[in-house]
Amino acid sequence: MDRPLEHKIVRARRQRRATQVLIAAAAVMLVLLLVRSLLAPSVRRNTLRTARVERGAVEATLTASGVVVPLVEHVITSPIDTRVLRILKLPGSSVQAGEAIVELDVGPAQLAVETLDDEIALKRNEQVRIRLDLETTLADTAKKRSIKELELKSLQYAAVQSRGLFERGIVNEDAARKAETDVERAQIELAQIVEAMAAAERAHLVRNEGLALEMTILSKRRQEAARVLQAATTVTDRAGVLTWVVTSEGSTIRNGDMIARVADLTAFRVDATVSDVHAARVTAGMPALVRLGDSTLTGTVHGVRPAVENGTLAFDIALDHPSDPRLRPNLRVDVQAVTAMKPAVLRLARGTYDSPDGSQCAFIVRGNRAVRTHIRLGLASFDSFEVVEGLHEGDEVIVSDTSGFMHHSEVGLR
Repeated sequence: MDRPLEHKIVRARRQRRATQVLIAAAAVMLVLLLVRSLLAPSVRRNTLRTARVERGAVEATLTASGVVVPLVEHVITSPIDTRVLRILKLPGSSVQAGEAIVELDVGPAQLAVETLDDEIALKRNEQVRIRLDLETTLADTAKKRSIKELELKSLQYAAVQSRGLFERGIVNEDAARKAETDVERAQIELAQIVEAMAAAERAHLVRNEGLALEMTILSKRRQEAARVLQAATTVTDRAGVLTWVVTSEGSTIRNGDMIARVADLTAFRVDATVSDVHAARVTAGMPALVRLGDSTLTGTVHGVRPAVENGTLAFDIALDHPSDPRLRPNLRVDVQAVTAMKPAVLRLARGTYDSPDGSQCAFIVRGNRAVRTHIRLGLASFDSFEVVEGLHEGDEVIVSDTSGFMHHSEVGLR
């Protein structure tokens, strides 16, 4: 008959089977790990760019495109209808204040000035003539007045004698009255002569005032004609660089047409444009960053154009350092208008953090491997993102392109 095995033997057999199972499981796991390590992707560490999660300020920005333009640009226009005789300066030339740029046909403007000079001279001549006429009239009237005064004295003397003879009965009353009437008539005639002299002086004064007013009007017209003539010489009133000039000699120029532009290249601003989708977010006074190569210039949104054209909103930026030597006219730059800011948050350098499923993921470096981790980002600035969750200060994150292994949960680093 079979006898039951001893307890020690049964326990030894169980221990041996358990050991065999553990060895087999370990072998299977080792094989799986080896297969996984052989199949898992790996990349060279020196081909990746990484950045540390740090604490600092993050500014939410709005990306726009901009062009550097001179802060001050003087536009020279033609004040008359004329034609171009000669182009004296070419675009790019430096000009000084008072230097001519284009020679225009100023013959009609010169003739207008000379005609007004002749008219003013005629008015002066007329002033002299009426003054001489007044002097002649006053001289003739003064002679008549002197004669009439002598005649009045003589008549007064005769009237006194006639009145005395009448009182003595030598002459009749009619003779005495006639002598007195002659005196009254002479007094009236003398008063008329005096009034005529005063009337002549008043007429001369009125006529002279009229001529003076006409001369004033002609002088103003002459000043305007001289100003037009001076402007027609296309002399710049400030130093700068000629950025544009009319191109063809002999071409016709109308009143108000632009002839040249002179820019002051010692100071600049930035004219920026952004999609009208963001029109409500752009306001005057908000900070702005201008990307100039590897450096950044600071500034402020100075003004926003009221109209939207071709789906874009235009605004200009006043730079804090408008005379920076790296600024050049017509230089294209990237602009970031700062719409919000958080002073002390976790931030991460900009990179591609989108995963295939649409969430945000980043690869964190853990020794010789990079592990994909779900993260959540907040404000986006010119060069960094706000980290809301998923990362800690000091974490090293791959910021270069990870699209080649984004579908893997981790990748080896060698």
